[in-house]
Amino acid sequence: MKPSCLQLIHALGILSVLGPGFIQVMAQAPDSVAGKTIELTISSGDGPFASRGAYRFLPSALDNHYVVVPLSGDVEESYGTYSYSKTSSTRARLSFVDSAVGTLQAECTFTSSTSGSYVLTTAAAPGASQRGTFRIFSGSAPSSIAGGRIEITVKVGAWPFSRGGQGVLLPDATGRYTLDGSGGMLDSQGTYTYTKQSGSTALLRLNDSIVGRVDTLQISFDTATTGTYFVIGSGGGYQAGIFTFTPAVPPTIQTQPRSVTVTAGGTATFSVTATGTAPLAYQWKRNGVNIAGATSATLTLVNVTEAQAGTYTVVVSNAAGSVTSVAVNLTVLPAETLPRLAVARIEAGKQVEINFPTALGKKYVVLRSVDLSSWAELAEFQGTGAPLTLKETVAVPGRGFYRLRVEEAAAAPQIVVPPSSLSVPKGGTVNLTVQATGAQPLQYQWRKDGVDLVGKTAATLTLNSIQPAHAGYYTVVVSNAFGSVESQPALVEVETGD
Repeated sequence: MKPSCLQLIHALGILSVLGPGFIQVMAQAPDSVAGKTIELTISSGDGPFASRGAYRFLPSALDNHYVVVPLSGDVEESYGTYSYSKTSSTRARLSFVDSAVGTLQAECTFTSSTSGSYVLTTAAAPGASQRGTFRIFSGSAPSSIAGGRIEITVKVGAWPFSRGGQGVLLPDATGRYTLDGSGGMLDSQGTYTYTKQSGSTALLRLNDSIVGRVDTLQISFDTATTGTYFVIGSGGGYQAGIFTFTPAVPPTIQTQPRSVTVTAGGTATFSVTATGTAPLAYQWKRNGVNIAGATSATLTLVNVTEAQAGTYTVVVSNAAGSVTSVAVNLTVLPAETLPRLAVARIEAGKQVEINFPTALGKKYVVLRSVDLSSWAELAEFQGTGAPLTLKETVAVPGRGFYRLRVEEAAAAPQIVVPPSSLSVPKGGTVNLTVQATGAQPLQYQWRKDGVDLVGKTAATLTLNSIQPAHAGYYTVVVSNAFGSVESQPALVEVETGD
């Protein structure tokens, strides 16, 4: 015969029958308080006990030690050993051997699973007691503290630990930490391991440069970011206090890298901007393979060859995680083949005409020599992408030689041909193109109604299967190392046929 639901509940000891037809669910005393943070508020006290104030009782999760951390009133710090026993579904007994008062006993009555009232007595002072209320904190311990920041305020302590002060503990992702102390707490460093013991409690084991090996640093979380800590040294001494934990923030990419087109022999630069808890690490990749030594926010490739063309990404990481950028392309154009600019014979009064191709973003300097030893600059041109012609009337007859020097134009971008407004039928295709000059590499970012279009980073913007939502004003920002310029808006209208 199966037991009824009511019989099962009675077997768990969490019901009290108040009379015919009345049943009340009672509070459940925990089976253990090890590793918990218990805050007690005094309502009355006499004899050897404090009569006012509040304090925290921190029982160890590893053994039977505890420490008392005063919060207010006339409570004194103390430490010792304890035992806990659950005497009924709603009652429990704590027995202490305390450094300040001696042998103590606390009878606890639970009105909920985390709160209730207590009466504290000692055989050394018959009739004396301390009464008050308590609450057991139950926060959420993180699975890792790597990359986070733990701000510590010392409340009590005994040698070799400081009795006061503050500190900032910075654990990294490699198992090392630094402690920046003040007000009595010394700076230190070392290695650590972090273990989550329960929902609200974790243990830190340290090998510290000041106090040596520490195996019992207990962290009890009141919330997800605050709590109380308790540490006992392997050679004696203790310390306890409160802390605030700021977890590491995983990286987020704010500005994505952009595709680059460069002539062979030139320089290509990719960059990324990211936020997140420092330190941030960067690893650039080409076609999914790590580039050796490419571990900063900017990747600069000099004397680029056609073999370096491909798809580039960057992985940004910290102790809290990693993020990969969008994939961008490096396009490498063949190196320019410059014409031989030489005139075998020059007659006085005759005009010399020299034609040569140009590329956008290049500066062309024409030099002249009569002996192939010394050269003088004759003229300078900015590349437009179209052929240019130099005409010179020679005053002195003789042999003359001409050559070109090609340089990167150290100039901010300029828009030569802006995108044009257009009207397309619904379902059609939009092609918006810009032509610009300036020092290479030029980078492009298309916008619609002032908002960046993700991944639209080429000189031509193509939109397929146009819908009414695509209608609006489009611009393009052209940028390089010397500045940026935004085009005039081009209006795209969508013909719906209505």
